[in-house]
Amino acid sequence: MRSTLVLSAGLLAYSAKAVVLNERAVPAVVSFDVERSIIEDPVRREQMRKKRDNTVGIDIVNPQDLSIYWINGTFGTPEQSITLALDTGSSDTWVNVATSGFCSQDSEPCKPFGTYDHSKSSTYKFLDHNLDNTYGDGTRAKGDYVTDTMKFGGATLKDFQFGVAYQSGANKGILGIGYSALAGGGRDMYNNFPVALVDAGYIKSPAFSLYLNQLHASKGQVLFGGVDTSKYIGELQSVPMISTYGQHYSLQIALTSLSLQKGDKKASSYSSSEFPLVTTLDCGSTFIILPDSLAKDIYDDLDVKYNSTANWGLLPCSMKNKDWNLTYSFSGIEINVPISELVLDPVAYDGDVVQCLFGITSGGDDTVLMGDPFLRNAYAVFDLANNEISLAQANFNPGKEHILEIGTGKDAVPGATQVESAVTSVINSAAAAATTVIGPVETEGPVSTITSGATTGSTSSSAATSTSKGLAALPTSDSRHLLAGIAGAVGLAMAL
Repeated sequence: MRSTLVLSAGLLAYSAKAVVLNERAVPAVVSFDVERSIIEDPVRREQMRKKRDNTVGIDIVNPQDLSIYWINGTFGTPEQSITLALDTGSSDTWVNVATSGFCSQDSEPCKPFGTYDHSKSSTYKFLDHNLDNTYGDGTRAKGDYVTDTMKFGGATLKDFQFGVAYQSGANKGILGIGYSALAGGGRDMYNNFPVALVDAGYIKSPAFSLYLNQLHASKGQVLFGGVDTSKYIGELQSVPMISTYGQHYSLQIALTSLSLQKGDKKASSYSSSEFPLVTTLDCGSTFIILPDSLAKDIYDDLDVKYNSTANWGLLPCSMKNKDWNLTYSFSGIEINVPISELVLDPVAYDGDVVQCLFGITSGGDDTVLMGDPFLRNAYAVFDLANNEISLAQANFNPGKEHILEIGTGKDAVPGATQVESAVTSVINSAAAAATTVIGPVETEGPVSTITSGATTGSTSSSAATSTSKGLAALPTSDSRHLLAGIAGAVGLAMAL
């Protein structure tokens, strides 16, 4: 069935090929909400991702502005309502159970989001005990693979395979929509959620478009199987995704240059010898993550101070009013990110309100991610069938929707043109990987607090007590991540 499934809630060189626009008079849509959920201690979760031997605890107080994207669905017969975190950086879908060590705590952290009980479902079938996923932020899900009936946004998937986590460290499960090559931990591949939607006839093409909207917007959109031309400025241009050892695992392309412009001054380019870099476009990351040397150069230019206690860059919150931009180039496709999108939550260090978190951090030499600060400013289309990503500058005043269906075969994305001579070979491709990193997303609202102390499980007994300019001793990251990807054709507008 020809359809675009909509889940509602919240550039330079190219080939001059003819473009076919697939516009339906009455597109078939199915909708459901994707909402914002508060999380606890997101900065400590990022420290866990960095895998440092000695870290200090970061206590985030009044975390109303800290959130992840989540959706509501049902599992089983009769239906059991469950909330899942949407994750483009993994492939498995898994749910919590009420009896796990984490969920059975006195505070019942999983109760607001629902848990799964297979004994109450007449359509449940056990498969194996092979679920064992460890995510980049330290979260683990271990248990069984099963099949059951799953419903999201009017789409019903019978005998859908997913994981049941009898051990987990998160209050909600995950709807993983990455490449199916990673489903089952890459061992026993199966048709995960996006592919299952195609198989069930709800969607046509394994492609989707992402529009997060600006920092303080209450609504964004992920549109699987279609493109909303009102959501971007200019034209979409496409570059190939980078493979790892001949296999596509992650939504990654080549970052070929980066420049800074301060007001009317001439833009200055960073001449890092590391370009081109393979980078993953990851909506699960609150931060843009760059190699140490490149991050240090940016910190120096913007007078960002590295706080060794928090392991983050801090800068005056007033910097968000500067007319400064960082421009990211991908074989000539340019996306501008204003500094206002990089000034995140205000923090207090040892009780004194000081500065704001900076939206760029370091990832050692291996990890490069274009997280939410970048993706909020880009309209990105991921064509998994053709292993391409199309980009354009996001339009924050889009007006009426104009949705076109993504077709099949070559040049399937409507309105997109191919970048000629795009970079496909990069220095850090062997280490490229994505991770789900959750953290603060807004600068307005209550002030967070940084306090010194030992992180749970850490043997550290002391912490730095001052900030220093630059990144003289940047923390490095572990390269062991669940690789990213996304497939399927389902449109989803995200309410934050």
